[in-house]
Amino acid sequence: MDQAKILKQNIEKIIEKGDLHNAELLINSYGNVYKKDADFYSIKSVVLILKGDFDEAERILCKAVLERQLNCDIVHNLIYTLESVGKLEKSFEYKILQDLLTCGAYMPYGNHVKTLKHTNNIVMGTMEIANQMNIQAMALKKLNYHTTTLNYYDSYLKYKSDFVLDPKELVNYENANLYIKSHVAPIIKDNDIFHFHFGTTLTLDHSDLPVLNKLGKKTIMQYWGSDVRMVSIAKKNNPYSKVKETNEDSIKRKLEHLSKYISNCFVDYELAEYVKDYHEKVHVTKSSIDLSKFSYTKFEKNDNDKLIIAHAPTAPEFKGTKFIVEAIESLKTNYNIEFKLITGLSNDQAIEEYKKADIIVDQLHMGTYGVFAVEAMALRKPVVCWISDYMRELLPKDLPIIIANPDTIKSVLKNLFDNRDQLSLIGKKSREFVEKYHDSNIVAKNHETIYKSL
Repeated sequence: MDQAKILKQNIEKIIEKGDLHNAELLINSYGNVYKKDADFYSIKSVVLILKGDFDEAERILCKAVLERQLNCDIVHNLIYTLESVGKLEKSFEYKILQDLLTCGAYMPYGNHVKTLKHTNNIVMGTMEIANQMNIQAMALKKLNYHTTTLNYYDSYLKYKSDFVLDPKELVNYENANLYIKSHVAPIIKDNDIFHFHFGTTLTLDHSDLPVLNKLGKKTIMQYWGSDVRMVSIAKKNNPYSKVKETNEDSIKRKLEHLSKYISNCFVDYELAEYVKDYHEKVHVTKSSIDLSKFSYTKFEKNDNDKLIIAHAPTAPEFKGTKFIVEAIESLKTNYNIEFKLITGLSNDQAIEEYKKADIIVDQLHMGTYGVFAVEAMALRKPVVCWISDYMRELLPKDLPIIIANPDTIKSVLKNLFDNRDQLSLIGKKSREFVEKYHDSNIVAKNHETIYKSL
């Protein structure tokens, strides 16, 4: 019988006799040698529990889980400890802690089954916004991180993701939530950093957050727009603003709940105003783009050649599509224009259409530019977009976007047609701007710095 096993048995016998003092001395004496042993973590926690030191017992047991030193006693002792101090909500937390012990190394979703056994893993989830999860994940892989993307909200845009699940296919919300909960244990067990997007987490009701918090997992939330944008604040900074979610109380309640468990968040300059009173640390970041996927050609057209204008509204009312269409129809009487309204295409298909355009019109209400504008600029296209006075003060001074709002869109487009010789230079500056600020490799390095600080 090896020395470690003999030592464990001796400690257990001392504990059975009630001699907790000597048991603890013996554990501490040999703890440095066997500190990575799950049985010793378990024995040490038993002594602490019997002494009534539940806080230290919780710390030791969570340390064991983080170091993947799991056995039946570790999990049961952790559940007992948390129950004893009133920290355990029995339903989901109880189940997930038990599942941490029994779950395998697989995470099945639909027809997919993939092994997830790595260290320093990053999970991106669970809503894909403009291909940002996928782009960020690919850039982080170049920095030797193992990344996994989960998307619960698939769309016609067909963004790539490691695992895709559409809750609507599971009959109702309750069924979807139960199904997801039955599969999150291995994700929590085998990953270290959880980078969430658009106010979503591993479970539909955010019941994974207390578990992640208790286990000391690193978490950060990245907001993207309508998930936090409140009309009362938006109107102060942007007279043309429109918001998708008009129930501010709902947004505030969600922010309060998420920030209770997630101290850090990523936002752009505009959204920082909405979350600064909730999250402890607000990190300003930029949208990412894989520049290797965006080839471009120079603008080369004569004065009489037709100009192609493209606009791709995912939400026409909030993009100002009506004003854009009206302006172009009015200008067609005097200018040779082809207008492409790009809808219903996958992201890859849409990008092929953007390449054919001479001018891209993004939006006229938001007050700042989004991922669509970044993609267009990467293609060396001049971009028309509404940038509010408030945002002009915050954004880089070399921003090449042509500014227009619902009142000025017609005159701005007319000026571009009359001065088409400027389009080539604007396109060149647009590509340079994206290379400087939005290259996914640059953004990933900035994110890595934040991850290390969590």
